[in-house]
Amino acid sequence: TATKPVASLKYLVARGNKLTGSIPSALATAPNLQTIDLRNNSLSGPLPREWVEGWPGAENSSLVNVRFSLNKISGPFPAGLAKVPGLTFLTANQNAKRPFPTGNGPSLLPLCAYT
Repeated sequence: TATKPVASLKYLVARGNKLTGSIPSALATAPNLQTIDLRNNSLSGPLPREWVEGWPGAENSSLVNVRFSLNKISGPFPAGLAKVPGLTFLTANQNAKRPFPTGNGPSLLPLCAYT
């Protein structure tokens, strides 16, 4: 079954909780989510497709802060997040594969923290 966006969720801070699996796509498009902090877990697999490719309504997203460093995430850089106008902070360092920006649109590299 498909998961539906969590409409009332504004802040998800679950760093250092030994979480496993992948980031659910429902979180990627949650309309009121401002902060998603999943640092220092054991999350793996690719990032949500919506973050990589973009999604309808991205320009209306509330995302400001996205942190998923210190996990085991692989795959392409989330270039779809470039369409989120309010995004001001993104960390993606120390994952299984260091992601780099690809595609067209504004670069997210100035927002990224890499080590």
